[in-house]
Amino acid sequence: DVDDLIPALQLVRKRHPVVVASLREAANQTLLEQNVHSLTEALDYTSVLQHLQNRALVLKKLQTQGISALDVYPPELASRLVNYYLDMKRSQRL
Repeated sequence: DVDDLIPALQLVRKRHPVVVASLREAANQTLLEQNVHSLTEALDYTSVLQHLQNRALVLKKLQTQGISALDVYPPELASRLVNYYLDMKRSQRL
């Protein structure tokens, strides 16, 4: 639960830079792009939509608490983390 995670991250953040990396699932995006033709497909669609909305709320909550968060597809993770590190270093936050 994000409400349990935030205090722990804030404690760690006192001594270390913190970034939360959240991995997106390509299958969710694929499902949202498909046409819905049955009740089962409609239920799948709404479940994925609700899941993605909840993820967005969690990421926003982290960011409003000053905790950096990345929301990326797995192949993007390494480059985004390196870019985040370089940005931190460039801005002298390390």
